[in-house]
Amino acid sequence: MKYLYLGLIVGGMILAAPLMADAGQSGQKQPRHTFESCDQNKDGFLSREEFLGCWPKGAKKFDAVDKDGNGRISKQDIQKYRAERKAARQAAGATKSHNGSSKGHSTTGTSTSTSDGE
Repeated sequence: MKYLYLGLIVGGMILAAPLMADAGQSGQKQPRHTFESCDQNKDGFLSREEFLGCWPKGAKKFDAVDKDGNGRISKQDIQKYRAERKAARQAAGATKSHNGSSKGHSTTGTSTSTSDGE
């Protein structure tokens, strides 16, 4: 049984090695694409084509960020989108805690909560 665990650990390390190769000196994974690397014509905006060139499955995300529908997004559009998403997640978390909908209620009156990964 301990050989099974050892095999799983070694296998996990082998699979994680390519991911860690992308890590910077800070030990954090670096993004594959940056705004600047995707902005092919260097106009300070990402067109739908430029965006999808870097993130081929990102059509819905592009539409969500391009709130004015002009077909291009700026860094400020992305920052605003991220701030709105963060605020929405925080509001959703506050609503859950105020409604008493935490997971894992026990009979002693205490509860445990689980993380949803965000």
